[in-house]
Amino acid sequence: DLARVKPKLRAPADAMRHRAIASMARARGARALPSLVALFDHGDLQVRVSALRAAGSIGAPAHATLRAQRSRVGTDVEREAIDATLSPPR
Repeated sequence: DLARVKPKLRAPADAMRHRAIASMARARGARALPSLVALFDHGDLQVRVSALRAAGSIGAPAHATLRAQRSRVGTDVEREAIDATLSPPR
């Protein structure tokens, strides 16, 4: 339920925040994408990577957004997270 998960996105505990990000993607699917996109510019690299991975887990609805975001990210870690989500499973 988004109402329960969304406040945890602002939680100071890193583990809780990362679980909330992943849970939102699983529970809401493509409807979670706007909230995940908002985290792509978060000040914490790990939050950004978690949001990118969570968006990738949504599948095709997020792929165009992730492709566009790839040119804007500032670190190799973020690019690798995007590439991993866009690559076909081996």
